[in-house]
Amino acid sequence: MAEQKLALGRIFMVLVILIAVIGGLAYKYIIPKLQESQQAKKYDQASSGGRFDTNVTVAGDPWSGYSLFRSDRFRTVLSQLQIGYRYEQEEDLEKRFQGLVDGKYDFVVATIDGYTLNAINLNYPGVIIFLVDESNGGDSVVASSKIQALDDLEGAKVSYSAGFPSEHLLDVTLTHFDILSVKRMPVTKGLSEKSYQMLKQGQVDAAVVWEPETSRAIQEGYTLLTSTKDSDDIIIDVCIASRQIVTGNPQIVQKVTRAYFKTLDYYQKRESEFVQYLAEDGGADIDEATAQHILDGIDFIDLRENHHLWFGIGQTATDKIAKVIEDTISVQQFHDKLMTDPFASKPGGAYWIVNKDFLSQLTPSAAPQIKGMPEKEVAPPPVETKRQFARMKAEEVESKTQRIGEMRVDPIYFGSGSAKLSQQSKLVVDKFADTLLHYPNYRLILHGYSSPTGSSQINMDLSRKRAGSIAQYLVREHNVQGSRINTVAHGDREPLARDQNEAYADWLERNQRTEFVLVKDR
Repeated sequence: MAEQKLALGRIFMVLVILIAVIGGLAYKYIIPKLQESQQAKKYDQASSGGRFDTNVTVAGDPWSGYSLFRSDRFRTVLSQLQIGYRYEQEEDLEKRFQGLVDGKYDFVVATIDGYTLNAINLNYPGVIIFLVDESNGGDSVVASSKIQALDDLEGAKVSYSAGFPSEHLLDVTLTHFDILSVKRMPVTKGLSEKSYQMLKQGQVDAAVVWEPETSRAIQEGYTLLTSTKDSDDIIIDVCIASRQIVTGNPQIVQKVTRAYFKTLDYYQKRESEFVQYLAEDGGADIDEATAQHILDGIDFIDLRENHHLWFGIGQTATDKIAKVIEDTISVQQFHDKLMTDPFASKPGGAYWIVNKDFLSQLTPSAAPQIKGMPEKEVAPPPVETKRQFARMKAEEVESKTQRIGEMRVDPIYFGSGSAKLSQQSKLVVDKFADTLLHYPNYRLILHGYSSPTGSSQINMDLSRKRAGSIAQYLVREHNVQGSRINTVAHGDREPLARDQNEAYADWLERNQRTEFVLVKDR
């Protein structure tokens, strides 16, 4: 019994010593840490920032289309929503998207083509939550006087900014128009300005540039071959949210989305203030006149346009976002930049990198009021406006238009002596009509030819009817304005050169062709 008491006493003493040691350690290490944490919390609470719910970081580059993300106005709106904010410049796209993986960035702004190409090895760590802007003349292809149309670029030297939207514009142009090859001269430093200098110095025949080099090139007499002012749905900037924040903190994504459109709404209602801000954002070299040119070359896409024209939100809305992603990938595959469609096996295909939930929740009736920034008045849903073409006589086409270039179109075959489109030929025209949607401001000239056999008069009539058959199909099935299309019959007057070892029958079939040429009013 005495031994048991002694043992219990020893155990008790050990426990007392352990408690004393633990208490001492707690007093020395843990309590000071808790006090330090409480003190830090008090310090934080003494500031406005300490009362913020969270902090977010957006990564982008100096492009003026991202200027709203750099504005004090955007930061102010976010602070009203209890969100701290930082914008970080990162011109390397791969590093920008890697930042989404690492948690360094919560949001990234970039072009669709930049994301599909540069994030494939990262398994696309973010989702597109809204469109920011579309280039509307800010990007262009300019050339020396010896290059008068895109057709003349065959074999020419072309400078462009590698890895930037300019490269995608070049890729799209070479894909849509019948240009087999150019000598690419990529620029990695100096970008648009360097590309233009190479043109001025005679090192290249053409350059892909953006503002202010586009305006300078026109003023200095260079040929404007094409620009994003006359093309749609090619260079599109988007806001990409990391999948981590979308799944882990969707309320913050919703607030950032709301804050952006509040900021855009503010500036769109105050254009002169917007121009002044763009001049300040652009640096010392940008005056307000240049800033106005920059603003004219960027189509900022507002909330209603995001809803009704891009994400299919609303009863009469259209959903273009997936189609543009698919078209972008198709161009990148054509130029062997992507070997496969990265979304072919993903749930929803291209929608795998899209999330429309945050836009869906953001409507004029649902969005809370933010001090000093009134809601837009309720207005009818926006619609895409189409240019109305006045009919042009055939004899006026050459003098009143400027040739843009011949489109890349698969051969269209007709039966012998027939002007009826086959089912296969209709599919070819359908594909062309889809491409034509990218160029709403250009007229279409259909040049019909026949094989050099038989009566020249019959061949002339047949080539006219075949071109007319294609024109009628475009009007009837694709709602292309009839006044936009002119047909020109050439008959058998301009046969193609016969290739060496080409069979005679194959040569005759190749001459039964239709050329699709885009022109622009002078």
